[in-house]
Amino acid sequence: MGLSDNRVIPAIAVSDMSRAREFYEGTLGLSDGEERPDGGMRYRCGGGTSIRAYPSPQNAGKSTATLAGFEVADI
Repeated sequence: MGLSDNRVIPAIAVSDMSRAREFYEGTLGLSDGEERPDGGMRYRCGGGTSIRAYPSPQNAGKSTATLAGFEVADI
């Protein structure tokens, strides 16, 4: 079995977990968040997928590429 047969979970470094939770829970409306041992959060999404936000101030905001995207029928 190769990696293409497995789920992938985007992990996004954030500088402030309180603000990240406000964004993921309040702005995006993700619920059922699960606190992780590293102080981060995992949010369950559709199709058995999830997105993870974890505290890493030294790495937060450094990527110039898209880290995760949601496929939706309508905005």
